[in-house]
Order: sequence, then structure tokens, then C-alpha cells
Amino acid sequence: MENNVAHVESLTIQQEEGLGKLPEIAESLYQQAQQSSNQHGLLNGRMGMFWFLYAYNEYISEESRYALVAEEMLMETINVLYRQPNFHYRDAAELGTMILYLQQRDYLDSSFDEVLEKIDGLLSQAIDPMLKQGNFDTFSGYLPIARYFLKRPNRQGKKILDTVLKNLACIREISDHKSFYRSRLFDSNQVYLGWGHGLAGILLLLGQLKDSEALPTSSEAIIDALLQGITAYLLAHRQNSPTRLYPDIAGEPGIEMPMNLCYGDAGVAYSIWQSGMALNDTALASKGMRDLLLIANRRQPKLIGINDASLMYGSTGISLLFKQVHEHTGNVLFNDAATFWYNTSLAFSRQSNATAGFARKTRNAQPLVDCCLSEGLAGYGLSIMTYHGCDIELLPTIGY
Repeated sequence: MENNVAHVESLTIQQEEGLGKLPEIAESLYQQAQQSSNQHGLLNGRMGMFWFLYAYNEYISEESRYALVAEEMLMETINVLYRQPNFHYRDAAELGTMILYLQQRDYLDSSFDEVLEKIDGLLSQAIDPMLKQGNFDTFSGYLPIARYFLKRPNRQGKKILDTVLKNLACIREISDHKSFYRSRLFDSNQVYLGWGHGLAGILLLLGQLKDSEALPTSSEAIIDALLQGITAYLLAHRQNSPTRLYPDIAGEPGIEMPMNLCYGDAGVAYSIWQSGMALNDTALASKGMRDLLLIANRRQPKLIGINDASLMYGSTGISLLFKQVHEHTGNVLFNDAATFWYNTSLAFSRQSNATAGFARKTRNAQPLVDCCLSEGLAGYGLSIMTYHGCDIELLPTIGY
């Protein structure tokens, strides 16, 4: 495997604090990778650690041991997929997503298509009860399956994507031309607005589905109607608050952490902007951009509930989102915001008795070191590399 150290040629590990943390993160994950775990997925399992070790060897380190342990993790996870009849569907979708990602980068060849076919079959069976329940949730429902087949639009994949679209059209509730969905998470029957459990996640999937051309043009009318109805619902719940634009749950006052990628303003505003572009609706896209500009000016972490450097709930995810928006728009405000939140991530990660100074914080504010992608060291390390120009495609791979 060819090493791509040149991607960070302008900043050596000794010259920059964030890059200087990578060897310690790599060593910690290298040790953790050799421990057994029943968590195999990308966001919260071993595939997240694999991704960091793979990318670290690809872009930063020339030590072969990181590549070897990453390869062992991948093959072990595939073996578990074949041995374990109740392999979790979300882990399977995320494993499949990573295999497709690695094939695109010529790390894996077409011999792994057999594994993908097994994953296709597993997901095709797993999605049926979710469709009957109308459970679309990113963490407990069918959105991860749809995201996987968006990246693998074979005949079976297109059939499932068509079924998902029809299900979304069927289970929506409509009020005054505004469309919304009730979450089956915790059997709460509530309307979540954010990416993790609610409307923003559906919007991003629909926009990506429209752009992918995985479905026939006859499906565009349904996609457009859903995009228009959901964005209208979101905008109807917009609040005039300096710290929070959208509640986590419709009809409730708000949340303690109103800025993060999982269920905060960042994901909602980004989804509205993306929907406007998918619809070629400049007025709608402008409303999403207006909100992105507003939250890009927020620079008080504690006031907006950013308490650590984690990817999904903390400052690195916010930094990468603004970096991504800057790359699309060229607006320097988003570059400034990305830099601010990256530097904030470094400030959060100077804790003693913690790997690379990093510790995520639970809701009771107790530091807890973790290795996973969504909240732990793997996501933190990959975010550092992405910020410095390594072509990792971190946010697009997880659905942003």
C-alpha cells in the first residue's frame, strides 16, 4: 500500500499540536485493536478504529504494524459476519460501507464482492420489520441500510431504495402542507428534528438519493414533495434565540447541547441548505445558508453545549462541517469557523491522564475516554487528519 505522507507535507508532526497527538492516538488504538469486542460497526465499534489505523498508515506513518493490525481487524470482522447468525444489521451496513470505501481506494479488490453480497442479503431481510413499523431512525431504523445501498445501487439496492422512498411517502404525516415523521426511538412517538433521529437525517438521504440517479426520473416528484414538505416543517419550528435555532424535539423547549452534528442546529441548517440545492430552489437554499452563517458566528462553546472534541457531539464535527461548507462556497467566514472549532478541539484535549489529552464528557460531565468514531479517539484522530487535508471523506462517508 502506497503511503501518502505528502498530503501533510506543509505541517510535520513536530510542528503542529494536533498532528502531534496522532502517534499517541495510534498507539492507544493499536493496543485496543488487539482486544476482543462485540461491537463491530463504524460509528461505535471496531470499524471506526480500523478506519483510523488504515488512514494513519496511509497518510502519516510508515510503520507496517499499523497496517497489519488494521488488516487483521477487518478480516476478523468479516469472519464474525459469516460465523454469527445475529450479526447486527447496522454493523453490517457500516461494514459494507467501509468495504465499498476501501474498494474505491484500491485497498480491496473485487474478491470482496462476495462479502458485499452476503451483506446485501442480510440487510434485505433486516429491513422488512422496520418498514412495517415505519422505523426510519439512523440508529435503530432503516436509514443506515438506505445509505449503504445508495453507495451500492445494484438491482437489489435500487429495489430497496425504491421501497424506502415509498415507505417515507406513506408514513409521513401532513399538516398545512408540512410533512413530518414520528420517531420510534424509545417508543416515544415524538418528532425529532435533528440528523441522528429525525427530519434532518431524512432530508440528507433524500437529497443524496435525488443526486445519485439510483431511481428512475418518475421518482423525482415524490422526492421533491418530501423535501419541500419536510423543510417547510423545519422552518416552521425555527426559533429566534442566540443559542438555539431549532429544538431537538418539536413542541419542547430545547436541549442542553444545541449545536452538535447529531441533533443540533448544525445538522438541521446543513440539511435545509442541501435540500434547497437538490431542489434547485435558491430561496430555500438561502434560508439554510442564513442559518449556517448565524451558527458559524457562535464562538462560545459552553453557552452552546460543546463540551469536548468528539465527532458527533463535540467540536471536531463542527469544525469539519464548516470546513466542508467552506469548500463548497468559498466563504471565508466558514473557514474562520472551522479554524476556531479546530483550535477549540485542541484546547479541550489537554487533559492530564488521558490519551492525547482527549476525553469525551458524558451528560454528568465526567470525563470518559473512548475509542470509537462517534465520540472517541478514532473520530478525533480522523478529524485531525481531515482538517489538515488528508482525503478521508469522513463526513460524507457517515451520511453528511
